[in-house]
Amino acid sequence: MQNLFITEEDVLEVKICVAENDGTLYCDIDEKGVKFLLDGIEADIQEYTTIFRKPSFGDLLELTDILLSPRDMGDGQLNYEANPIAVRLKMMGFLIKDWSFTKEDGSKIPATEENIKNLNPLIAAAIGIQLDSLLNAQEEKDKSE
Repeated sequence: MQNLFITEEDVLEVKICVAENDGTLYCDIDEKGVKFLLDGIEADIQEYTTIFRKPSFGDLLELTDILLSPRDMGDGQLNYEANPIAVRLKMMGFLIKDWSFTKEDGSKIPATEENIKNLNPLIAAAIGIQLDSLLNAQEEKDKSE
């Protein structure tokens, strides 16, 4: 039987691998994918991990309130459209617990929404897409149990 409550120990782990060559970033979910993208180019491949909390019902309610608040369009009409990139950023910032990114001196970069905004768009997208996939897979798993 699945857990009835989400706890702090319930996490989703996102791993990405990244290489850089002549200022170009290569990023995928694993080393094999990055090597494929490099197509024979020699480069050091680094693995990074980001840990997210699994969202609870309360989290989903709060995120929905934040992201789908009605906006007055000025003509009495309300708009509920959401920007998918903004939705992903808010979800990532809201659920992030930790990550393995460090500064040049080896000190840890805090895992915050503000620092997520500072990521290279390719890296942020790779993490966000994987988080979306894990959340969707978890939802499907929960439905089948």
